[in-house]
Amino acid sequence: MSSRVGVHNVNDPLFQSMSSDNLMFVAILEKNYDVHVEKCWVQIAEIVSSKNVSSVVRYLNQKLPAPKLQHLKRVKQDKGRFWIALDIIEPEEPLEKIQCPAICLTDVLAGLSGKLGPIIKAEVPNRGPLTRAQFIECSKLWPVNFHPEKNVEKLVSNNVFSDEELQWHQKMMARVLDLSREHGQPSALVSDHSREIVVAEGVDDRKSHPLLHATMAVVEEVAKSQRISSANVESDPEDRIYRGDKNGEKLIASGVAEVYDKCGGGECKAEASCGRDNDGEKPYLCTGWDVFLSREPCPMCAMALVHSRARRVFFAQANSQVGSLVSCCQVQFLKSLNHHYQVFRLR
Repeated sequence: MSSRVGVHNVNDPLFQSMSSDNLMFVAILEKNYDVHVEKCWVQIAEIVSSKNVSSVVRYLNQKLPAPKLQHLKRVKQDKGRFWIALDIIEPEEPLEKIQCPAICLTDVLAGLSGKLGPIIKAEVPNRGPLTRAQFIECSKLWPVNFHPEKNVEKLVSNNVFSDEELQWHQKMMARVLDLSREHGQPSALVSDHSREIVVAEGVDDRKSHPLLHATMAVVEEVAKSQRISSANVESDPEDRIYRGDKNGEKLIASGVAEVYDKCGGGECKAEASCGRDNDGEKPYLCTGWDVFLSREPCPMCAMALVHSRARRVFFAQANSQVGSLVSCCQVQFLKSLNHHYQVFRLR
């Protein structure tokens, strides 16, 4: 891999001295959460009398259920007129069949003689909405079924963090940018917000080893600290964590064992955030912790974060060459993986 990939442009405004209060984040979502609505064509017909709406719907739900249109309301009311969706027009259907759709519905519609007007085609949403913004766009074409997810709406509206959480994340990102500015290389840190500590920090060191990207370096530091804790040996003076007090000052605490000792024996009461396994014995890398990166990770580093069980990943600068969270691919959304983390980008 070219060494150019890991070189920061330290003249980028992101790496200039700034107040952490100015650092804001935006959630990275799958592409199907974009507001853009995909469309398809369906066969529709006007219900001649509003008195027949219920009977027509019951009949067609039984005779022509249209499973591909389950995301649509069956009936659309527009300026006092009622239209019913019959069936989707498949793209591979011959043109003459699309131009004369009544031919394929003759048998089904025989029982609705006099209740429906001519069959025409209309453009409707191709799938159900995932967000309120998509729901609004879809509804302009045809009424749709929508069941909002609170967590998704918070991510879309950038309202996922409390003020206190946002301040912590801003401080962590500012620290990463400081490291990058200081060393002129990509940097990373792992934080445990529940205890207001920085568990480990890492800086790109591919000059000493080609695999020591910033992400790999910080994961190695976490692993090293956990080996020290498990062995119950005195930690090296260089292995440190930082604890932030309420005023934002950093107090240095040597070793990471203190983090796990707070859990006590037996079952961990904070296993979602402290990184310990359910058996209360050993922590596992970054489980429940947040990772802050100055640069979008490559595929190797993105997968390392999956295997490290990171909870959330925050990054500042996009990596147009090999970025694997948004720029070139989105590793965090691969269905085949057994762990997924949320991703936030500095806005």
